[in-house]
Amino acid sequence: MARGFQGLALKAFGANDYKLTVTGARAVTESFRRLSFQAGGLLEHHESHPTQWIRLWIPNGDKVQQRGYTLLNSDPVADTFDIDFALHPGPAWTWASTASAGDVMEASVLGSKFGMPDPVPTEYLLFGDAASIPAINTLLAEVGDARLRAAAAELTTTADTYAWVACDFGTTRNIVKSLKTIHGLPKNSIKATAYWK
Repeated sequence: MARGFQGLALKAFGANDYKLTVTGARAVTESFRRLSFQAGGLLEHHESHPTQWIRLWIPNGDKVQQRGYTLLNSDPVADTFDIDFALHPGPAWTWASTASAGDVMEASVLGSKFGMPDPVPTEYLLFGDAASIPAINTLLAEVGDARLRAAAAELTTTADTYAWVACDFGTTRNIVKSLKTIHGLPKNSIKATAYWK
């Protein structure tokens, strides 16, 4: 199926393409379904890290559309990982709800880079919505038992606070603005990603 302008743009920026094969599926909660994948060489070429994500080309009628998904339980040696799909209407859930072992999904990777801050901050601020839960979980696993905050309006921050924000575009923009203007966090202490507008 044709990827249209999005596919051309990703190629022009140097995206790598992979064919993923579903190896298993299970319900994680009533709201999330986890698919396991054979990665088709993806993990050989892209080092695993917290919040690592890829673009899946989701079938939608006679075309495909790309959506970003976080990799979970990455195993570079076995070249496998999982992806959690949130239950909500749309082509991604439609595909994921019936996917089974042997199904193939195309993916593109255009750099997914994240490194834990150095030096390690005394606290982290994480903001996200339901779609960002898988990414937040990978970050929490890396952070361990550091103190985490849930709402920008009630924060007290220290000079070495680090904030990670992942919501819709407007919410992300407002939280980042609050962190910079009200709480005085410098730009290099904030990692922000908008999942959609």
